[in-house]
Amino acid sequence: MERYTLYLVEHQEYGICQPQPKDRIRWRCNQPNAKHGPEKLSEKIQPFTSLPLIQEFKEGHSYYYFSVPINPLENHCLKLKVAVNGKITHSPQAHANPQEKRLSADDPAVQVLHSIGYSAAPHLFPLAWTVLLLPLLLLQTQ
Repeated sequence: MERYTLYLVEHQEYGICQPQPKDRIRWRCNQPNAKHGPEKLSEKIQPFTSLPLIQEFKEGHSYYYFSVPINPLENHCLKLKVAVNGKITHSPQAHANPQEKRLSADDPAVQVLHSIGYSAAPHLFPLAWTVLLLPLLLLQTQ
């Protein structure tokens, strides 16, 4: 079963794909058989943050990730370079009503990246609900 550690690294470590003590571990993907299903992790790319452990991504910079197996006998390396280019532009009518206090991420005119997640809970169809609730309804009418 594959298990990996994902690092956020400097360009030099990215080139040799060898983690150093100062490199930041972003995720450990070590629970492929979790009850709720495989882990799905995401990175929020934003220009600033007030949280100390969250990476800030600056315009015009590149950021480097690599992933290596947790098992030291395996010798794989997956590399990812993220280049932050251009500015996000805001629509002039985005905040036409000054009384309305909305976060810019809530504004549909603002360009943001959205992550997609799925619940591991099973989806019940209306027929299944009917089959489940019908005995209860019959008991109440008797």
